[in-house]
Amino acid sequence: MNWKARIFLLYTLVGLAGVVFVEFQNLVIWRTPWQDVLKYNLPFVMAQNLIFITIYYFYTVKKLKGIFQMDEAELQQLPSPERKVWFDRLVLFPYKMYRFSIIFMMSLALSFHIYEFFLLEEITREFFVSLILSLLRETCLIMMITLLIVGVLSQLLRPYILKLKISASPMVQLPLSNKIYFIFFSIFFVVVTDIIWLLINIEGSIEAQIIEVVLTICFLSLFSIVVIKLTVLDSINHIQTITQLITNEKNEDRSLLLRSTIPVTSIDEIAFLIGSFNKLQSKAQRLYAELEDELKFALTVQQNLLPKGTISVGSFLLEGLSLPVKEVGGDFFDFIKINDQKMVIVIGDVSGKGVPSALLMSAAIGVIRGKTQSEELSPAEWLNECNRLLMPMLSDGMYVTMGIGVLDIETNTFTYASAGHVPPLMNMQGKIDYFNTSTLPIGIDENETYEEQMIPLNDLDGIIFYTDGIIEQVNDKKEIFGFEKFHHVVQKQWNKGIHSIIEDIKKFYVNTKQSDDMTIVTMKKKIHASTWKKSDDVSSDEESEKNITLVDIKIQSKLGEEKKVLKELDEQLSKYSFLKEDCEEFKVAVAEICTNAIEHGNEEKEHKLVHIVVTLKGNLIQSTVSDEGTGFIFEEKEQDFRGCGLKIVKHFVDDWTMYHRLGNPPQFCVHIEKRLRPMDMLVKKDV
Repeated sequence: MNWKARIFLLYTLVGLAGVVFVEFQNLVIWRTPWQDVLKYNLPFVMAQNLIFITIYYFYTVKKLKGIFQMDEAELQQLPSPERKVWFDRLVLFPYKMYRFSIIFMMSLALSFHIYEFFLLEEITREFFVSLILSLLRETCLIMMITLLIVGVLSQLLRPYILKLKISASPMVQLPLSNKIYFIFFSIFFVVVTDIIWLLINIEGSIEAQIIEVVLTICFLSLFSIVVIKLTVLDSINHIQTITQLITNEKNEDRSLLLRSTIPVTSIDEIAFLIGSFNKLQSKAQRLYAELEDELKFALTVQQNLLPKGTISVGSFLLEGLSLPVKEVGGDFFDFIKINDQKMVIVIGDVSGKGVPSALLMSAAIGVIRGKTQSEELSPAEWLNECNRLLMPMLSDGMYVTMGIGVLDIETNTFTYASAGHVPPLMNMQGKIDYFNTSTLPIGIDENETYEEQMIPLNDLDGIIFYTDGIIEQVNDKKEIFGFEKFHHVVQKQWNKGIHSIIEDIKKFYVNTKQSDDMTIVTMKKKIHASTWKKSDDVSSDEESEKNITLVDIKIQSKLGEEKKVLKELDEQLSKYSFLKEDCEEFKVAVAEICTNAIEHGNEEKEHKLVHIVVTLKGNLIQSTVSDEGTGFIFEEKEQDFRGCGLKIVKHFVDDWTMYHRLGNPPQFCVHIEKRLRPMDMLVKKDV
C-alpha cells in the first residue's frame, strides 16, 4: 500500500468512527427516532464526513508530497540545510494538523447546529440546554478525534523523520501532559454524560434497560481504549524505546556509545528529553576526546618506559612486547643493564586494568631501576625490596605479580625469582617445559620471603616470560587459551620472532576482543641459519659454507641515498643464479628498511649515518640495517597508515628481528633473512 492510500485510509477510518459514534449517541443516548436520523441527521453527517476526508487528504498530500517520494538513500544524501527544512516540516506537521483540525471540526459542528436551528419550529429553554451539552460533548469528541489523527500521523511519519537523523530538538509545541489531560477529560465527560443521559431517559423492561446500559458502556469503553491506545500509550511506548536506547548496555565500545545520538521525532516533552540527552552526549564526547588525548599521551609515556626492539647480550637476544587492552595497562617489562656482561630482566603484572594499574606499573619500574642503580642485589632480594616499598602504595585487593631474572655472561648463569608470576617456559637442549616457581604476589604478605633458582647457560637455549592475560584469553566459543595451547604455540614458533608468537595467539580469539593486557618477553640463544647445499656438487658445497659479504656500506640520512645500496646489491646478485622474483622482493624489503631508517630513525639528519650490511651464505641472504634512532614498536607502526611498508617487509622476508646495539652512539638494528630459490642450481658465474 502506497503512502497516499494509507493517508486516505487513515482519514476514512477516523471519519467513519466519528459517524458511528455520533449516530450511536443520537439513536441510543438521545433517543432520536431512526427515521429522523436517516432523513435529517445522517445525510448531513455523511456530507460533513466526506468534506472532512477530502480536505484532510488533500491538505496532507500537499504538505508531505515530496518526502514520501524519496527513499532512505535519497534522504541521507540531502544536504544538511535541506534535511533540516524537511525535519521541521515533518515534525511540526502533526501540531499544525492539530490546530487545523480543531478549527475545521468546530466549524462543521457549529454549521450543523445553525442548520438544526433553522429547522426548528419552536425554540425552547430545553433546546438551549441541549445545545450547550451537545457543544461540550462535540468539543470533547473533536478533541479525541483530533488527537487520534495526530497520534496515528506521528506513527506514520516517525520512520521518515528517523531517516533524516536530526538530533536537535525543536521547541515544545504540543506537550504530552496536555494531550493526556485533554484525552482523559474528554473521555470522562463523554462517558459520564452519556451514561447519565441514558439512565434519565431509559425506557422498557429492567432486562432491556440492563442490556442497553451494558452495551453502551462496552461501546464507550471500546472507543476509549482505541483512543488511549493510539494517543497516550503510543507516547509512553516511545518513551520506553528512548529509555532503552539511552540505557543500552549491550554496546561495550565506549567511543561508539558516546558518538551515538537519538534522532528527534516529535515536538513534545519526549523531544525535549532526547534533545537534552543529545546535548549531554555532545558534551561527553568533548570530555572523552580530551581524556582520550591525555590517555594517548600517557600510553606514549608508558611505552617509552618499556624497552624497544631487540637487545643483544653475549650469545642471547632479548626482546619484549606489551599489548595493553585499554589505552594504558598494568603489564610491564624491562631490561636493565648492570654492565656489559650482566643484564636484569623484569616482567610484571599489576592487578586490574587502566589508569590505576598503569600508575602502579610506573612505580614498580621506578623502584626496580632505582634499586639496580644504587645497589647490586640478587633477584630474590630485589623482590623483597619491591614488596616492602610497593605494599603501602597498593589499595585493598590490589597486588603485583613479578618475575626478575639476571643474565650473567661472566658467571655463565641465569638466576630467576618469582613473586606469584605465571611460570616461564624454558628451553633446555630443545626440550620446552614450564619452570614452576610458586610464591605469593607482591602486596599480599609484607613478611613474604622470596627465593631464587640458578640455571647454567650451557644447557639453556632460551626462556619465554609472559603475563596471565595470554593464558586467560577467551574466544567466541568461551574456550580459554590456557597453558597447553601456549606451550604448543611457543614450541611451534620457537625459531621465529616474538611477533610470530603473538600472531598465532591472536588467531585463537580472532572473533572476540582482547580481555586483558598481554606481555611476552623472550630470551633466546642466537641461532645461526642452516646452509643450503647440493650434494652432487662439491664446489657448490664448499661455496655454501662461506659467509660472503655482498654489501657493506654507510650512507647519509638523505632520501635517495638508498639507491646506492640497491645498485650495489643488484650488481652482486647478478653474479648468482637465483630467481629474479626472490631477489626483487629482498631488494624491496632492504629499500623500505633503509628509507625508514633515514626518514624516521635518523630523522633525515645528514650527519647521522645508516649502515647496511648484506651477506650471503649458501642460498640464505641476510641484511642488517643500523641507524642512530631509538627504535619503534612494530604493532604501533603497523596500525599507523604509514606502516604499510613494514607489512611489505614482513611479507617479503622469511624472518626478521629488531634489536639495540650498545655503543657510542647506540644503534637500532633491523635484521632480515630470506631463502633465495635457485633457477636450476646454485652455481657462481665466472667473474
